[in-house]
Amino acid sequence: MSVQLPDPVLDKAPSNEEMLQAYLDGAARLISVARKAGEDRADVIVPASPAWSVRNVVAHLTSVAHISVNRLGWGDDVQATIDREVAARADHTIEEITAEWENLLEPLAQMFAGQPSGPLVVDVVTHEHDVRAALGAEYVDHTAGLEAALSAMVAWVRYLGLVGEEGLLLKTPTSQALFGGPEVKCEVELPSDWELFRLLGVRRSEEQLMGYPATGDQALLLAVTSRYPLPEAPLAD
Repeated sequence: MSVQLPDPVLDKAPSNEEMLQAYLDGAARLISVARKAGEDRADVIVPASPAWSVRNVVAHLTSVAHISVNRLGWGDDVQATIDREVAARADHTIEEITAEWENLLEPLAQMFAGQPSGPLVVDVVTHEHDVRAALGAEYVDHTAGLEAALSAMVAWVRYLGLVGEEGLLLKTPTSQALFGGPEVKCEVELPSDWELFRLLGVRRSEEQLMGYPATGDQALLLAVTSRYPLPEAPLAD
C-alpha cells in the first residue's frame, strides 16, 4: 500500500513570521560563513553559479536587500539589474559587503513583517549552500535552513507551473511533492529532502536527473527544472 507522505507546503508550511525569520537566519549564517572564509577565499568560484565567486554571490544577496528596502525595482531586464548590482560591489571587501547586508536586515524585516517572503528564503538558502559547497567540507551543513527553504521552493516551483497538466510526483523517505497533475505521469524516488531541494533549485545536471529511480516520463524532470540552464557537469552538493 502506498503511504501518503507529508507535503512540504500543504502539511509543513511555515507562517509568514516563521518564513521571514528563516530568511534572517539564512542571511546571518551566510554572513558568518563569508566572514569566516575571509578575504583570502572571497574569489573562490562557486560551481553552482560558475560566473560568480563567493564575493559575487554575497554581493548579489546584498543587492536584493538593497533594492527591496529602497524600493528601486528590477527594471525591464532583471538579469541586467542583477549583473549591474554585482559588478558595483566587485571591488568591495567581504567585510564591506556583509556589513552593508547586515545593516539592511532590520529595515527589510520591517518591510516584510506579516507578508510572504518565500522567494527571499529560496534565494538566500540556495546560495548559502552553493557557497558552503564551494568552500569545502568544513562548511557543508545540509540541514541549515532546509525545512523552511524546501517549503518555499516547492511553493515557488508550483506557482511557476513548469510541468503543465502532466503530473510529476517527487518522493523522499519523509516528504512528497506533486507538480501539475492530478494524474501522475512520472514518479521519482529521491534519497532525501535535501536532494529534493537541490533538484528543484536547478542544482542537478541532466545526468543526475536521469539517474534517479523513476517510473514514467522522466522528461518532466527537465520541465520542472527549466527555469534556468542545468549545470553542465554534476554538482556534488
